[in-house]
Amino acid sequence: MRSFLRKIKMIVKYAAYPKLKMIRFGFKFIKVKELGLNVRFGGKSEICNAQNICIGSNVLIGEGCYFNANSLIVIGGGTMIGPHVFCYSGTHNYDSSDLNAVPFDDRYIDSPIIIEDNVWIAGNVSIAPGAHIGRGAVIGMGCTVAGDIPPYAVVIGNKAHIIKYRDAERYEELVKENRIYGDVLAGVGFTFVNKVDLR
Repeated sequence: MRSFLRKIKMIVKYAAYPKLKMIRFGFKFIKVKELGLNVRFGGKSEICNAQNICIGSNVLIGEGCYFNANSLIVIGGGTMIGPHVFCYSGTHNYDSSDLNAVPFDDRYIDSPIIIEDNVWIAGNVSIAPGAHIGRGAVIGMGCTVAGDIPPYAVVIGNKAHIIKYRDAERYEELVKENRIYGDVLAGVGFTFVNKVDLR
């Protein structure tokens, strides 16, 4: 019986219903604040406080991601999020002149996370409360993002160090032509090329 239920759960897996602003995780439905078209989730992802999450169109969220939206989390259209990405918006009050308990008190600091359009976030990235990732940015595997990442920046390393900027002119051309991966290339497969120098 258990294996039968597992098979059924695999069939119903994850689905998005933009008109209803609903996402189905197996047999569980959650309602988000905003939901665009063509949103896809990998398995074992989890969303807490979904009423504070806005997801644009043509978004892909990889397997095993965790979003805790104590404050607003905005995921812009065309964004690709790799597996095991951790987003936690809002934080405890732990350091103020009127702190009334330790390690933190009963107040929560509103710290939204904003991920603008067409951002690529690789796997195992942690996004801290208050982070703002500019449009077209690329976040390398294993980064911890806190604060602002400028548009078109390519960042790597635990402290999200900027190593270069994408070609903004080419980026804007592709956006103008509506060449958004999740819309025109998803499911097509990849063409393998020689190593590209990222530096």
